[in-house]
Amino acid sequence: MDAWAVPSLFAVIFMVGLTFFVVARRPPSLLWPALPSTFVAAALFAAGDLLASLLRPLVEALEREPR
Repeated sequence: MDAWAVPSLFAVIFMVGLTFFVVARRPPSLLWPALPSTFVAAALFAAGDLLASLLRPLVEALEREPR
């Protein structure tokens, strides 16, 4: 497992929780359109990073397998 999998997991959990918090307690009207979308984008980026770090050993093992 990649060393960055655990921090990526924490980032996903943190960003999803922060997104729910922002949606539950609406920010001022000027920040409302941008803040939740920024947090969702950051959560998607962290989730993609987590999937990439978890799937990398599997892909490398499949590439080494003789055909």
